[in-house]
Amino acid sequence: MSGGRHLHPGDQEHPGFAVAAWLLWLPLRALATRLGRRLATVAVLTTMLVGLMTVLYEHADPPAAGARQRPGGSAAGAPAPGAAGGPGRAATTPGRPGRQALPGPPRAAAATAAQAAQGWYAARLGLPTGQVRALASQRLGPGTARVLVAAQTTPTRLATTWVTVHHTPHGWTVTP
Repeated sequence: MSGGRHLHPGDQEHPGFAVAAWLLWLPLRALATRLGRRLATVAVLTTMLVGLMTVLYEHADPPAAGARQRPGGSAAGAPAPGAAGGPGRAATTPGRPGRQALPGPPRAAAATAAQAAQGWYAARLGLPTGQVRALASQRLGPGTARVLVAAQTTPTRLATTWVTVHHTPHGWTVTP
Protein backbone atom coordinates (compact mmCIF):
# COMPACT_ATOMS: atom_id res chain seq x y z
CA MET A 1 0.00 0.00 0.00
CA SER A 2 2.71 2.39 -0.84
CA GLY A 3 2.57 5.37 -3.10
CA GLY A 4 -0.64 6.78 -1.62
CA ARG A 5 -2.68 4.18 -3.40
CA HIS A 6 -6.21 3.97 -2.00
CA LEU A 7 -7.97 0.66 -1.74
CA HIS A 8 -11.43 0.46 -3.18
CA PRO A 9 -13.90 -2.42 -3.11
CA GLY A 10 -13.42 -2.84 -6.85
CA ASP A 11 -9.61 -3.36 -6.69
CA GLN A 12 -8.65 -5.98 -9.27
CA GLU A 13 -5.36 -7.23 -7.76
CA HIS A 14 -6.63 -8.24 -4.29
CA PRO A 15 -10.40 -7.89 -4.21
CA GLY A 16 -10.90 -9.66 -0.84
CA PHE A 17 -8.16 -7.62 0.83
CA ALA A 18 -9.58 -4.41 -0.56
CA VAL A 19 -13.08 -5.12 0.74
CA ALA A 20 -11.76 -6.07 4.18
CA ALA A 21 -9.64 -2.94 4.43
CA TRP A 22 -12.56 -0.78 3.33
CA LEU A 23 -14.84 -2.37 5.99
CA LEU A 24 -12.20 -1.84 8.69
CA TRP A 25 -11.79 1.83 7.79
CA LEU A 26 -15.57 2.46 7.69
CA PRO A 27 -16.03 2.82 11.49
CA LEU A 28 -13.04 5.16 11.69
CA ARG A 29 -14.51 7.29 8.94
CA ALA A 30 -17.81 7.36 10.83
CA LEU A 31 -16.01 8.49 14.00
CA ALA A 32 -14.64 11.46 12.08
CA THR A 33 -18.17 12.87 11.86
CA ARG A 34 -20.06 14.54 14.69
CA LEU A 35 -22.96 12.07 14.49
CA GLY A 36 -20.55 9.12 14.49
CA ARG A 37 -18.86 10.34 17.69
CA ARG A 38 -22.25 10.75 19.38
CA LEU A 39 -23.36 7.27 18.37
CA ALA A 40 -20.07 5.80 19.61
CA THR A 41 -20.52 7.61 22.95
CA VAL A 42 -24.05 6.22 23.30
CA ALA A 43 -22.82 2.71 22.47
CA VAL A 44 -20.03 2.90 25.06
CA LEU A 45 -22.32 4.28 27.79
CA THR A 46 -24.99 1.67 27.07
CA THR A 47 -22.45 -1.13 27.26
CA MET A 48 -21.12 0.21 30.56
CA LEU A 49 -24.61 0.46 32.07
CA VAL A 50 -25.51 -3.06 30.98
CA GLY A 51 -22.29 -4.32 32.57
CA LEU A 52 -23.05 -2.42 35.78
CA MET A 53 -26.59 -3.80 35.99
CA THR A 54 -25.29 -7.32 35.36
CA VAL A 55 -22.81 -7.00 38.20
CA LEU A 56 -25.46 -5.58 40.52
CA TYR A 57 -27.90 -8.41 39.81
CA GLU A 58 -25.21 -11.07 40.25
CA HIS A 59 -24.27 -9.71 43.67
CA ALA A 60 -27.71 -8.93 45.12
CA ASP A 61 -28.05 -8.80 48.88
CA PRO A 62 -29.47 -11.97 50.42
CA PRO A 63 -32.65 -11.58 52.50
CA ALA A 64 -32.11 -10.65 56.12
CA ALA A 65 -32.10 -13.53 58.60
CA GLY A 66 -35.18 -12.26 60.44
CA ALA A 67 -37.06 -11.15 57.34
CA ARG A 68 -40.72 -11.98 57.35
CA GLN A 69 -41.83 -13.96 54.34
CA ARG A 70 -45.25 -13.89 52.71
CA PRO A 71 -47.97 -16.01 54.27
CA GLY A 72 -47.47 -19.65 53.41
CA GLY A 73 -43.75 -19.20 52.73
CA SER A 74 -40.95 -20.32 54.97
CA ALA A 75 -38.26 -18.16 56.49
CA ALA A 76 -34.67 -19.43 56.38
CA GLY A 77 -35.68 -22.94 55.37
CA ALA A 78 -37.96 -23.49 58.37
CA PRO A 79 -41.12 -25.43 57.64
CA ALA A 80 -44.28 -23.37 57.37
CA PRO A 81 -46.72 -23.55 60.28
CA GLY A 82 -49.01 -26.49 59.75
CA ALA A 83 -46.78 -27.93 57.01
CA ALA A 84 -46.75 -31.61 56.23
CA GLY A 85 -45.35 -33.64 59.09
CA GLY A 86 -46.43 -31.14 61.76
CA PRO A 87 -49.24 -31.55 64.27
CA GLY A 88 -51.72 -29.41 62.29
CA ARG A 89 -51.05 -31.03 58.94
CA ALA A 90 -52.42 -28.94 56.05
CA ALA A 91 -53.48 -30.22 52.65
CA THR A 92 -52.07 -28.81 49.43
CA THR A 93 -54.00 -26.02 47.78
CA PRO A 94 -56.23 -27.31 44.95
CA GLY A 95 -54.90 -26.28 41.54
CA ARG A 96 -51.52 -25.32 42.99
CA PRO A 97 -49.47 -28.46 43.59
CA GLY A 98 -46.71 -28.09 46.13
CA ARG A 99 -48.23 -25.06 47.90
CA GLN A 100 -49.52 -25.63 51.37
CA ALA A 101 -52.96 -24.31 52.25
CA LEU A 102 -52.99 -22.54 55.56
CA PRO A 103 -55.94 -23.35 57.71
CA GLY A 104 -58.39 -20.48 57.46
CA PRO A 105 -60.94 -19.29 59.97
CA PRO A 106 -64.33 -20.89 60.37
CA ARG A 107 -66.24 -19.93 57.25
CA ALA A 108 -69.09 -17.77 58.48
CA ALA A 109 -71.21 -16.15 55.77
CA ALA A 110 -70.81 -12.38 55.27
CA ALA A 111 -73.16 -9.80 53.78
CA THR A 112 -70.73 -8.78 51.00
CA ALA A 113 -67.89 -10.44 49.12
CA ALA A 114 -65.44 -7.83 50.45
CA GLN A 115 -66.42 -8.48 54.07
CA ALA A 116 -66.01 -12.23 53.63
CA ALA A 117 -62.56 -11.83 52.06
CA GLN A 118 -61.42 -9.30 54.69
CA GLY A 119 -62.52 -11.46 57.61
CA TRP A 120 -60.93 -14.60 56.17
CA TYR A 121 -57.59 -12.91 55.35
CA ALA A 122 -57.42 -11.20 58.75
CA ALA A 123 -57.97 -14.52 60.53
CA ARG A 124 -55.45 -16.26 58.27
CA LEU A 125 -52.75 -13.72 59.15
CA GLY A 126 -53.84 -13.42 62.78
CA LEU A 127 -54.57 -9.70 62.47
CA PRO A 128 -57.49 -7.56 63.53
CA THR A 129 -60.05 -7.07 60.77
CA GLY A 130 -59.37 -3.32 60.85
CA GLN A 131 -55.88 -3.89 59.40
CA VAL A 132 -57.25 -5.60 56.27
CA ARG A 133 -58.84 -3.70 53.38
CA ALA A 134 -60.56 -4.88 50.20
CA LEU A 135 -58.98 -3.05 47.27
CA ALA A 136 -60.76 -4.48 44.24
CA SER A 137 -63.07 -7.24 43.15
CA GLN A 138 -63.54 -9.23 39.97
CA ARG A 139 -66.61 -11.24 39.07
CA LEU A 140 -65.68 -14.71 37.88
CA GLY A 141 -69.14 -16.06 37.21
CA PRO A 142 -72.59 -16.30 38.73
CA GLY A 143 -72.17 -16.33 42.48
CA THR A 144 -68.35 -16.30 42.34
CA ALA A 145 -65.95 -13.39 42.71
CA ARG A 146 -62.31 -12.66 43.47
CA VAL A 147 -61.45 -9.93 45.94
CA LEU A 148 -58.04 -8.28 46.22
CA VAL A 149 -57.27 -7.72 49.89
CA ALA A 150 -54.34 -5.94 51.53
CA ALA A 151 -53.17 -6.30 55.13
CA GLN A 152 -50.78 -4.03 57.04
CA THR A 153 -48.60 -6.76 58.60
CA THR A 154 -45.84 -4.44 59.83
CA PRO A 155 -45.42 -0.66 59.66
CA THR A 156 -43.42 -1.08 56.44
CA ARG A 157 -45.00 -4.17 54.85
CA LEU A 158 -48.29 -4.56 53.03
CA ALA A 159 -49.31 -8.14 52.22
CA THR A 160 -51.81 -8.63 49.39
CA THR A 161 -53.63 -11.58 47.90
CA TRP A 162 -56.63 -12.49 45.78
CA VAL A 163 -59.37 -14.31 47.72
CA THR A 164 -62.06 -16.28 45.88
CA VAL A 165 -65.52 -16.00 47.45
CA HIS A 166 -68.79 -17.77 46.62
CA HIS A 167 -72.34 -16.66 47.24
CA THR A 168 -74.47 -19.15 49.17
CA PRO A 169 -78.04 -18.85 50.42
CA HIS A 170 -76.60 -17.64 53.75
CA GLY A 171 -74.27 -14.99 52.25
CA TRP A 172 -70.72 -14.80 50.94
CA THR A 173 -68.15 -17.40 52.04
CA VAL A 174 -64.52 -18.14 51.23
CA THR A 175 -63.71 -21.53 49.79
CA PRO A 176 -60.21 -22.88 49.13
